[in-house]
Amino acid sequence: MRPATLMRNRLKKLFALLTLATVLHCGNTGVYDEALTTYYRVVRPGLNEWYPLNGNLSSRIGSADGSATGTYTAGINRAGESGKAVCVTASEINFASANFRTNPGTVSAWLKFNTTASGSLFQNGSEITLYQGFRFRQNSPGIGMHYGSGGGGGSSAYNDVTAGTWYYLAFTYGNGRANFYIGSYGGSLSNVFSSAGPYAPSAFPLRFFNAVAADACIDDLVSYGRELSADEVKENFLTLE
Repeated sequence: MRPATLMRNRLKKLFALLTLATVLHCGNTGVYDEALTTYYRVVRPGLNEWYPLNGNLSSRIGSADGSATGTYTAGINRAGESGKAVCVTASEINFASANFRTNPGTVSAWLKFNTTASGSLFQNGSEITLYQGFRFRQNSPGIGMHYGSGGGGGSSAYNDVTAGTWYYLAFTYGNGRANFYIGSYGGSLSNVFSSAGPYAPSAFPLRFFNAVAADACIDDLVSYGRELSADEVKENFLTLE
């Protein structure tokens, strides 16, 4: 085969591969952090809130910034990068956007507990009969999960966690079933609690460390107005913003 013909055939194969890659990627939109352009987040349909928490409580996607009841500081994220997380020692952090209160829906965030303490860690919920909303609650040294409609729902046993380790916590609800996921950074993600039962979001804001003097850090808070599949939750777990 002549060199010119061989080159044309190679170019045709390369073009075909690029076309296939484009088709497979169709429907996903990339959002880049201007401070970390090497990391890539896929924005799936239904994303309505995203807080990178790069040392502040500003919303990258959404309608309202977060607030704190006291002091918070910029911290080191799970990849060891300074200024890429928000840390507290005795403050509650609140996100008042109604976008966190959808049914169906998905809410997830990364948390690191520098010390273990009993109390609510991450919730949109209220203490009424059988609980309303969802909650991740710490009871040293583990995390328990609750969800409900005020008249029905479910709660899990406590899952052990280790101080000083970043954990991904995710709650999804759809088609009458709640799913709670926990995974450590560098480890694997598990669906630690799945239960069929009614769920109704609470009128309260999404809250971290409600009434708990936690020494902890949070990062990369996202909310979707739909239930993400287990594979989508895992992909978010593996993404570093």
